[in-house]
Amino acid sequence: EFKKSKMASYTVTPDSEPPRALPWYAGRMEGAPSDFVIAMAQDSTAHGYRRIFERARPARNAIWAMLFIAGLAAFFFTTVELFREYYSYPVATQVTVVAAAAQPFPDITVCNLNPYKKSA
Repeated sequence: EFKKSKMASYTVTPDSEPPRALPWYAGRMEGAPSDFVIAMAQDSTAHGYRRIFERARPARNAIWAMLFIAGLAAFFFTTVELFREYYSYPVATQVTVVAAAAQPFPDITVCNLNPYKKSA
């Protein structure tokens, strides 16, 4: 189901300003605030938000509302905990210097892989 744009036609004259683009909520603010929330939910791509406002399914709507609120709560809890940890400036640095004993020099073998030279 496609909705027609609320953009009105206009006439361009040399002295006129170009038309301003209407915001995405233009034409939806006339009714009650609940109408705006429902209209926004129908166009939303947030997972579960649209399902809260489906008609003729009150039990499913309640379940979706609880899941959506639980997801928001988990998001905010995790965000607050991450900010608390970040701004507590935890620093755990430990440096240990150990003098190494004399290491034996490794044996080195140079191989000549030239098949045409007799010294190989």
